[in-house]
Amino acid sequence: AGPMKTTMILLFLYLAWTLISISCTCEVSAVSSSISSANAIVKNGKSDGRDDGLRTTVVLRFRTPKTGTIVSLQINEGNRRTVPLQTLMDGILAQNGDDTSTNFECIGPSNNKLDTSQTLAQLGLKHGALLTISPKMHTNKKDKPQQKQLRNVIPPFDPFPQFAKPRYKDKRRSIRAKANRRGGMSYSDLDQLADNIHKLEIQTNPIISRIYMCSNSAEAFVRSCNKNQQPKCALLFGTVSKERLNDTPAAADITQGKQKGGKMCEVAKVHALWEPQTKIPKKSANSNHYDATDLISLTSSVQQAIQLAKRLKLQPIGWIYTYHNNSTTSTEVPVLARDVVIAAKIQIALMKKGSDEGGEVNEAGSLGSRFVTLALNSASGATEAFQMSDQSVQMVAEDIFEEEATNDNTQFLKTSVPVIVDGKETNSVDCLLCLVNTGMLSHTGSFSSSSSSGKLSSSGGLTSKIKQKIQSHLKKKGNAKETTIIQYLSDFNILFGLSNLLNEADINELCDIILSSKRRRSATVELSKHLQLTLEGIASV
Repeated sequence: AGPMKTTMILLFLYLAWTLISISCTCEVSAVSSSISSANAIVKNGKSDGRDDGLRTTVVLRFRTPKTGTIVSLQINEGNRRTVPLQTLMDGILAQNGDDTSTNFECIGPSNNKLDTSQTLAQLGLKHGALLTISPKMHTNKKDKPQQKQLRNVIPPFDPFPQFAKPRYKDKRRSIRAKANRRGGMSYSDLDQLADNIHKLEIQTNPIISRIYMCSNSAEAFVRSCNKNQQPKCALLFGTVSKERLNDTPAAADITQGKQKGGKMCEVAKVHALWEPQTKIPKKSANSNHYDATDLISLTSSVQQAIQLAKRLKLQPIGWIYTYHNNSTTSTEVPVLARDVVIAAKIQIALMKKGSDEGGEVNEAGSLGSRFVTLALNSASGATEAFQMSDQSVQMVAEDIFEEEATNDNTQFLKTSVPVIVDGKETNSVDCLLCLVNTGMLSHTGSFSSSSSSGKLSSSGGLTSKIKQKIQSHLKKKGNAKETTIIQYLSDFNILFGLSNLLNEADINELCDIILSSKRRRSATVELSKHLQLTLEGIASV
């Protein structure tokens, strides 16, 4: 009995020791797997590609505490909902040689301290957010000025965060200062500098596969340019939707009776063309340059046009400019260096406006995320469509291209810092590398007019000719009156002129009536008595 009892006790102790070992191993494995997953995310997060279609990944940027280097992480939706922020910090700090992650905190885009135990989804971090990993601040009085200074720092706006690089001049200054203290630059310093240089490559996959240009708007724009003999530019309003990349199904699909399927692509349809009403000074009467100042700075009139487009379920999808002869010594191209910079600046201004209004940067449907450039030859009427590459737009946002490029009649962009093209450092970039070819087809826009009676005055108001047309349509009787007046008022430029005279409630009502008439093509939509009397009063002045 004695030996049997001793054996049972030893067996019980052995089983207990085995269970304790297994539980400890599981805990260590869980911690190790979390750190490994963070390291994997960090290693794989430097991809600079762009997701097509619906976004399944987000790009977050972390500023490291030691060197200030920005690490970009591309995180899929699963990790975004499950991995806590602390795990990502552990992986980043481990790669930078900081093992004491508990001594660091994370500052969000609004300079607020983030709870690192929560996941990215719980924190509501958006695509392109810049997070700063910094040592934990103490509560003593000496640290308060430093904390106040941190709150006043406004991070730069990056339209395409996946291509963002730390500002090269600041990084070079920091590395050289450290190198001087050490007595010279190391290979590691040179690698860090190389990582902060843009490697410009041609973008082969356009965001918008083709654009449908409104033929009525294009013809009116050409007539206006030829009449005034002045280069012009205008904003394009329309919609973005999806359709099959090939208009007709493949032959194999037809023989097998398959009418659906096929690769889908994004297309833009122009429904209205709006030109800023700016007066051209006499001294520039023979100038070959258009004036895009209003579009770049988003003046009050431009924002008014954007708001009107929003009422009509439209958004800015591009711009158009005229040129006469963009000739250089070697070739003739419709887009020059200044056109690339201006197109990128207009897109950046729209994307920043959308971001300030709460939209997600570079997300389908957000303001400025889909933007096409049309170059129209005023002499022949030939028009070509392009998009600026995502990387070139980001480089303009970082002031990589020198401002003088907007004034030179040249095909080459001068850069303020070196960039890498074809494996070589250079300070001159062919603007063709920044362009993405885009297909173009023709259609009739829903808010355009084939007549010249819709042209506004130089101040953006209604002309006497427009007022006479409104009066004549209002005097008609029966259904013909309602149909003709609504069709005439569907011109975007006439609606813009009326928006300067109508109050917000009346212009909203008029836009709703016009949209309803577009949806109900066969049914008659009537104007309210109040709106009729208001229009009569405007037309009689």
